[in-house]
Amino acid sequence: MNYLLIKNGLVISGNRVFKADVLIGNQKILDIQSVLSRPEPETPVIDASGRFVFPGAIDMSNHHWETQLEEEAIERLMNAEIVSGTTTIFKTMEPNEQTLLSASFELLIQSKDRRTDYALHLSPDLIDHLAEKDIVLCYLKYGIVSYVVSSIHYESFAEANFDNLIKVLQTYKLTLIIDLTIPEPEEGFNRMTQVRYSHDVSKHIKLLVNILERLKNVQCPVLFSKLRFKEEVLIFDKYLSKNPNLHAEIELPCFLGELSPFEVDELTMLGGIKLSGKLNPILPDEFREYMAIENYLAARPTLSLMIGNTANSSVFNRPDEYFGLKNFASMLYTLNVINGNLAITDFVACISTRPAKLMGLFPQKGIMRAGADADIVIWNPDFERNIYCNLPSGSDDHELKLQGKAEFVFLGGKMVYDGETFYQENLKGNYVYRSPVA
Repeated sequence: MNYLLIKNGLVISGNRVFKADVLIGNQKILDIQSVLSRPEPETPVIDASGRFVFPGAIDMSNHHWETQLEEEAIERLMNAEIVSGTTTIFKTMEPNEQTLLSASFELLIQSKDRRTDYALHLSPDLIDHLAEKDIVLCYLKYGIVSYVVSSIHYESFAEANFDNLIKVLQTYKLTLIIDLTIPEPEEGFNRMTQVRYSHDVSKHIKLLVNILERLKNVQCPVLFSKLRFKEEVLIFDKYLSKNPNLHAEIELPCFLGELSPFEVDELTMLGGIKLSGKLNPILPDEFREYMAIENYLAARPTLSLMIGNTANSSVFNRPDEYFGLKNFASMLYTLNVINGNLAITDFVACISTRPAKLMGLFPQKGIMRAGADADIVIWNPDFERNIYCNLPSGSDDHELKLQGKAEFVFLGGKMVYDGETFYQENLKGNYVYRSPVA
């Protein structure tokens, strides 16, 4: 067996932080003890003194890479995920009436971009009626236990079909994801769903209330992705107080780049995108309070930093279109742990443990304990870089210097990143079959 021993790290597991050694073998965590010895003389040892050791992050975003990105762009995106400590990502399967579920599944399962472990959501947006047998097939045969409905398509989704979907998801305790959109002023056209939509702010808020009313008594997990504004969170919080099955991602209230994304005048600006009406950004102190609550998670940045033509640069530390994603964990750590009162355990819960539980991956992932997958991050809390993130107007500070980074990332016990180099031979993720949330 190929062993690896991590010594002297500050292990984060659940609500505990304790100094311990971690023994890895056969892609699993074998043991965690205060002191462990090499099982074999040639066993590699990594000294994690002064470093946090925690489970790899999980990105639940609805990626549609196959149709939108070139192979080179996919590689850059996946590298950005790994730099931020992500070891498991999700893709969204979108079959239509002419495409069999089995064919859609095989297409995704055979894709060549398996640089991390990955799992699937199913989107029924393009199917007028998703039969119970189809959902059961996806669950039993393909291990798909999460279903995405976009707010764009929600209004055109026949009421009976939506109610039928909820009924089946409740029966099998599967997870529903409501994918919210940004209320931009101009009418758009969704090519995937063939639906025209308008993001008027008042209409956006009414739609959120309408969906929450439909789901206020739901008896299966529901995730709203993503909440970006104070008005949205205040509405959601009222419904959450009455139903613990509701969950929400809140987007980070900060942005990398020269332009302040939160200039609130007659219209709110979000990363340079003008909205159709005034909405108020969530302030960092408010964000920290929500991140301490089990039902809230931190969402990856929607908007990216584009600088000139550097996207194809071979220098990975240079800003590119995935600059925000690459620095996501550092932004969250700096905003919450360094400059706030959020515990390091809540930081890990936001990026790993809560997503693992909500998406049926726990305890295979999202926890440091014997038997779990050896997807592990060694985090340097003292690392600083000359990168600053802008905060909303009204914050005590207008910008923060980034601190903390993933110094080592392991996938299935094999090193895939050492803070500078990607180990291509180890970037071979597996498809993850999941079970419903217990």
